[in-house]
Amino acid sequence: MGIKQTGIEDVALAGGVALNCSANGSLMEKGLIKRLFVQPAAGDAGVSLGAALYCLGAAPFQSPFSPYLGPQYSTAQIYQYLRQAKLDFYETEDLPYTVAKAIASGAIVGWFQGSAEVGPRALGARSILADVRASVMHDAVNEVKNRESWRPLAPSLPAQFVGNYFTSLDESPYMLRRTYVQSGKEGLIPAVTHVDGSVRPQTVTTESNRLFYDLIMRFEEMTSLPLLMNTSFNNEREPMVCTPRDAVATFMERGIDLLAIGPFLVRKKGVNYG
Repeated sequence: MGIKQTGIEDVALAGGVALNCSANGSLMEKGLIKRLFVQPAAGDAGVSLGAALYCLGAAPFQSPFSPYLGPQYSTAQIYQYLRQAKLDFYETEDLPYTVAKAIASGAIVGWFQGSAEVGPRALGARSILADVRASVMHDAVNEVKNRESWRPLAPSLPAQFVGNYFTSLDESPYMLRRTYVQSGKEGLIPAVTHVDGSVRPQTVTTESNRLFYDLIMRFEEMTSLPLLMNTSFNNEREPMVCTPRDAVATFMERGIDLLAIGPFLVRKKGVNYG
């Protein structure tokens, strides 16, 4: 069944099955629909959001809506915790530039900024970030997270560049659609290209996440590639970090080189990135 049979061009999906990126990609690639909307917390965790909207009688927003609905911590709160933890940290005037330079130099970075995302995908608020150009980063980041080496990792990029690297994709703000790397571009981004050439990208705009967008664009200025590897900031035992304490604990126990938390950078002894 497709548009010709049903006359339906726009489809919204929910439930855990809607988190299947490959199925979502196939719906679009086969032309069964023109537009697909899946809210970022489509599984059981999103039931409360749906219940609230049902009680309101209508959604108080239009798609795409911001997924950054979780807790946020002020600069003062973060500073106080870092001081109490007696960590080696400092503030930088240009956080996107400093972090992009570290990533381009080979650092794996914990990124803790603004309000946390809802749903299972890291969308540039509670993320681990790395260089897409280095194939070794695929195994290195999976090792940081203690995941199987075959597990794919996702790229994030500004929405205006999506047609330069991927096929049959216009936008994917919540990292919920599978697409493919364009022929000949696989070697540019080996750390995020799966064995079958597929990817699960996140498209970023200045409206959705200005700081994360600026970080990617700083990386593009240095490398000519407007993409960063982006995976959830957690280990294999726990959900994504939520609080500064969570972020620091995961940073310290895992092979993450640099922690960008609010306006501050936290370094480990002997690590000079940033």
